[in-house]
Amino acid sequence: MIMPSHLPRGHGHSRIVHYVLMRSLQQGAIQQLLSENIDQGPILFRTHLRMDRYRAQVLILQSLVSIVLSYQVLYTPETILARPVQEILVLGLLSLLAAAFFLPFRLVESRAFTIILLLIDTAITSSIIYTTAQLGSDLYLAYFLIILISASMRTLRLKIVFSAAIATLYGALLYLWMGGALFLEGHLIRISILLIMGVVYSVMSESLEQERKGKQTLMDEMNERRRAEEALKASETLLRALHEITVDTGDWEQRLRRMLTLGCSTLELSTGMVTRIDGDYYEIQQVVSHESKHPSEGRYQLRGSYCEWTTQSREAITFSSPDQSDWSPPSEKLLGTPQAFAGIAIHVNGVAYGTLSFSGRAPRARAFAGYEKTFLKLTAQWIGHELERKDAEANLYQAKERAEAANRAKSNFLATMSHEIRTPMNAIIGMSDLLSEGSLSPEQQEQLGVLRRSSTNLLDLINDILDLAKVESGHIGLEQIRFDLPEVLDKATELMALRAQEKGLEILVSAASDVPIYLIGDPNRLRQVIVNLVGNAIKFTERGEVALRVTNDNGASQPGMLHFAVSDTGIGIPPEKLGAIFERFTQADGSTTRLFGGTGLGLAISKQFIELMGGRIWVESSLGKGSVFYFTAHFGIPQFQSAPEASPSIELMGVQTLLVSSTQGSSSLVEEALQSWGATVSVTRDEESALTVLAEVVGGGTPHSLLFLDLGDMDLDRSPNRMQLIKAAKDHGIKVIVFVSDVRSSNIRYAYSLGLDGYVTKPLTKRKLENVIGMAIKGRVSVPSHDSPNIPTGPDQNIAILLADDSSDNLFLVQSYLKHSGYQLDTAETGRVAFEMYQARRYDLVLMDVQMPVMDGHTATKMIRDWEKKSNVSPIPIIALTAHAYQEEMQKSLAAGCSDHLTKPIKKNTLLNAIQKWIKQGPQRPQQQINSTLAPSPKA
Repeated sequence: MIMPSHLPRGHGHSRIVHYVLMRSLQQGAIQQLLSENIDQGPILFRTHLRMDRYRAQVLILQSLVSIVLSYQVLYTPETILARPVQEILVLGLLSLLAAAFFLPFRLVESRAFTIILLLIDTAITSSIIYTTAQLGSDLYLAYFLIILISASMRTLRLKIVFSAAIATLYGALLYLWMGGALFLEGHLIRISILLIMGVVYSVMSESLEQERKGKQTLMDEMNERRRAEEALKASETLLRALHEITVDTGDWEQRLRRMLTLGCSTLELSTGMVTRIDGDYYEIQQVVSHESKHPSEGRYQLRGSYCEWTTQSREAITFSSPDQSDWSPPSEKLLGTPQAFAGIAIHVNGVAYGTLSFSGRAPRARAFAGYEKTFLKLTAQWIGHELERKDAEANLYQAKERAEAANRAKSNFLATMSHEIRTPMNAIIGMSDLLSEGSLSPEQQEQLGVLRRSSTNLLDLINDILDLAKVESGHIGLEQIRFDLPEVLDKATELMALRAQEKGLEILVSAASDVPIYLIGDPNRLRQVIVNLVGNAIKFTERGEVALRVTNDNGASQPGMLHFAVSDTGIGIPPEKLGAIFERFTQADGSTTRLFGGTGLGLAISKQFIELMGGRIWVESSLGKGSVFYFTAHFGIPQFQSAPEASPSIELMGVQTLLVSSTQGSSSLVEEALQSWGATVSVTRDEESALTVLAEVVGGGTPHSLLFLDLGDMDLDRSPNRMQLIKAAKDHGIKVIVFVSDVRSSNIRYAYSLGLDGYVTKPLTKRKLENVIGMAIKGRVSVPSHDSPNIPTGPDQNIAILLADDSSDNLFLVQSYLKHSGYQLDTAETGRVAFEMYQARRYDLVLMDVQMPVMDGHTATKMIRDWEKKSNVSPIPIIALTAHAYQEEMQKSLAAGCSDHLTKPIKKNTLLNAIQKWIKQGPQRPQQQINSTLAPSPKA
């Protein structure tokens, strides 16, 4: 404790009191200065309450000083001051106290006011000490002890207890010293004042201490809240900027540069870069810097670098200045010694890919905040995810390229194999057809039948494999053309009629009356599905019938959804196999002892086609009783047709008809058709019953106009009852129509000799019945001939045809086809020879094989078309002949300038019909034919 040196030694107690008062005011000044220092920082808000508390602090200190000094001036006997002077001093002290109440707030809490107040109190205190005796100084000593002890106590209770103890001790000392004089006027008041002052100081000091702590806590909380709000706002702005970059689908390099620029701005650092580790080196992939000298993109040594240092840590590494870092930063020439650094490892697929780092040449003013570290972590994660995605896209692209290459290789392989197989098959099937036209013994006919069936099965297998390959590669599409649904049903079932006849099965085809006749879709794919399903039904059925039924799908939400059902009475499918039969290469019976052949491709391909047509396929089966395959398909309906036929083309209202059939399915189908046309139908199961019905009519019943007789497979000349029935019907003027299984049946010619009016080949359909009944009613009956081919006569004998094909077998086959046609046929073995021959001689039609040595058919066709244009010659028909069965090959042929496209193996009638068609049309522009061939029928 330092005391003023100019004071006399005898006034030690007074000097102590003086020092105590000065220390008290100095404490207030210090608190004021602390307050001013706190106020120098950002303050969220100011209130009068805060300044009132400081004013109270000043007033308390000044009041204590004024009380002590006033007592000393007025009640100390040793004072040498006159009474007026005493009163002036006390009035001055009270004036200072009043000034603290009325002066402006800014003046009261200013440092100048505190210093002035301290100087005035010091001057007054010093004058009083010099003008009083030492007896009054003991009060100052006691008060000093109270202040000193109270300041050291932690609780208010201890402060009051010690203040009271000191006051009591002070009273005891006065009593021992003064005796009874203690109770004189003035001494007890001194003790009371001392006790009051001690208690008041204790209370006020405790209150001020609590207020200071509360104020400091509040300020800390407010500053913390302010910092949190600022960090939140900064993080929100940062996240918004991050979102804009991450959702952008632009160039990756540009987005990465934007991210690094954002990082430099956010972290207040000058350089940001992304590196990739490659063995013992690391590569700078992207760098953004505001420095004139900064690292350039390239490869650098990994060991001892910041990149290696960063990847060794699982968390982000940050330091605002090197001396504040908990790490030991390496010394690297590339970055030098950054004064501030933030870096984190980038992981791709769980492996360290490289680093994301930011650095600055100058230290940061503050430590890295939590949101800044979060930004660093999120950015590294985003870069890692983007790199993973890019790797996945690259791998996916490579896998796609490999898959497409494999598909192309497979497609090329299948196309090549198809071509190589179809080429000899063309000769095999063609020669089989030619042999069937000759005179063969029964044994030779059976052998030829085996050859033709085996060729057909092989061709079906090749077609299935090609279709499967096209479906898998996604190269198959559906046509959208207008077609006749009954015609598609007839053609599909006619293809299967021979197989059904060989097994003695009936094929029944029916369509509901409300099913549209004309549809828009792909008739070829629909026919292929029906052939597959009907063929399977025939394959797995030994006796009974196979029925195809078409209705509208009443549960569909849009028109044009048809419901097909193919039922059989075959062996059925085990329940555990129902879910697998639509998988490729899968059959219900896959054992080595299975009775039925096949590859298991038909249903799988049919399922793919049905799904392309917007439908689905399913099956219901009962083992040993048969199966029903259902499928739906969606087709367009021409606008002009809202319903099927508005009225039948034949009118049988009131006409009596007699139907003789032992087959329930055929009988029901014909009866339903006749009744729909208004006819009255009598049904019998055998000829005897039919003869009885006719006899009853002769006896007075209503006469019949039409007789329908199902001949079945039995020869007519061996069934006297059937012959008798036909004769009896003709005697009564009844028109007779028979149902036969094969147009080549000898029953037809024999029945015509008995006066037959018409025949219908199985499978029976409503349209076939309608056509035959109409012809029978009009009296137009023609006996078919099957022995002579359709040979052109007259002007066609002068037609010149050029055939270009490198296969000697195919040349011989086409020559055999055209042997009796009268056409003049020239041959060429290459496309170049064909072009040269066409230039040398005028031909009426060219048959152009596509795949030939030296020059292929497409190139030769293009050269012919170019020569025709230059020579101003009318284009002639060119028919492409190819073993390639893909739809794309047809498009290539038409694009090359061909008029038509025929796929091998080519039947004789197919080739002859195509030749006649194009010869009758005469020369025309190929482009016009291409358009008419490719364009779908217009929608009305």
